Formats: sequence, C-alpha cells, structure tokens
Amino acid sequence: MPDIFIPLDTMQLNEYFLRLRPHVPQFVFRYLENEISVKEYNSLADFDRKFTVDDQMLTAFLNYAEEKGVKKSKVSLAQTQELIERLLKARVARKYFGEKGHFYIWNSNDPVVRAAVIRLKAPNPLSAFKNEN
Repeated sequence: MPDIFIPLDTMQLNEYFLRLRPHVPQFVFRYLENEISVKEYNSLADFDRKFTVDDQMLTAFLNYAEEKGVKKSKVSLAQTQELIERLLKARVARKYFGEKGHFYIWNSNDPVVRAAVIRLKAPNPLSAFKNEN
C-alpha cells in the first residue's frame, strides 16, 4: 500500500488520446514555425499564465491528426480535450523552455505531483511515516 493513496486517472489510457498523442510533436513543430515567439514571454511562469491552446490551435491539431488517419470523435474529444490541450501546451513549452518547461506544464494538474508537493512542503515530510513500520 502506498504512503498516500491517489486514485489513478485513466484518461491518459483513452484510445482516442493514445491515437492523437504521437502526432503532437510534429504538429507543434509545424505550428510554431509561423505562430509565436518565445520573446512574447518573460519566463516559464509568464508563458504558463499567458499561453493557452485556443480553439483555432486545437482544431488545427485535430485536422492535422485526421490527415494522418485519426478519425475525429466528438464524444472522445469531450472526454480528453483538457488533456490534449495540456499536452499541446507542454510541447510548446518544451520547444522554448526545454524539458523543464515540458514537465512544468504537463505536471501542473497531475494529482500525484500535487500531493507530493504538498507533502514535501511540510516541515518534516517523512515524520508521518516513521512510526508506521
């Protein structure tokens, strides 16, 4: 049993998301050739606050993926849209801020990472587990 139980989010195992995911890197590369410049952002935190995956970018990605053979699904998109948008944003962050940027964005809404950060910010994070064994 883990020290802290956090239910598994299985949305990343959604078939539609798994079919879309491999097309994100190439799409973002092509998208960024014409769309934005890192100079628009002072820092990674500034990027996180200001950059959003708008409907235009999401639609462009879904059209790109459809050209690559991934059929659109309104039902599956409704279930995975937030995850797809976060992955697109993380990939853009990787381009301009490296791996740190990617994981900063990708993990920003991860419940496991959030729980770990809360635990690690405690004065003595391991104290709750010392007497359990």
